[in-house]
Amino acid sequence: MPMQDVSIDLETLGVTSRSAFVTIGACMFDARTGEVDKDNTFYRRVSWETATLRRNISPDTLHWWTNQQVEALREITKPGGEPLKQVLIDFAEWVPHKCKPWGNGAVFDVGMVEDAYNQYAIPIPWKFWDVRDMRTVVDIGRWLQMDPKKIQREGVHHNALDDAIHQAKVIGLMQKQILKRAG
Repeated sequence: MPMQDVSIDLETLGVTSRSAFVTIGACMFDARTGEVDKDNTFYRRVSWETATLRRNISPDTLHWWTNQQVEALREITKPGGEPLKQVLIDFAEWVPHKCKPWGNGAVFDVGMVEDAYNQYAIPIPWKFWDVRDMRTVVDIGRWLQMDPKKIQREGVHHNALDDAIHQAKVIGLMQKQILKRAG
């Protein structure tokens, strides 16, 4: 059965649904196991010109970025990038039909992407009832005395694709342990 779960991460310039985001990373994965299809990932940098067009920038978030790893900061400030509208179209073509998008928070990453789709009048490529939240799964795992930090962190913190892959692995670990306890 092909993977239908998609872990999505954005690197943003604010924390509201209308915030600008400058990179998007996503990976296909199995939410029951955390198995990531590393051959089926999506990563794009958005041009700052279109990322910030009718989207918000928070001075607090810009300040926060100054304290992050140099590699992450360098990636989001590189010149170039693609127009946001084209990135959204490409992403909609990449996600599978009937996917289940996962974000780190019920309304953060997925909510920002949905807001951007609405901004450009592009149909959202998933149903609202299929949106999933990593934080809820992690909280349930913690209530059952599970530690999400058991997953070795790979890549650069605040690189959208590296974070999406890590999120998928954490979701899988928590789900596997929850199912084990329930069974």
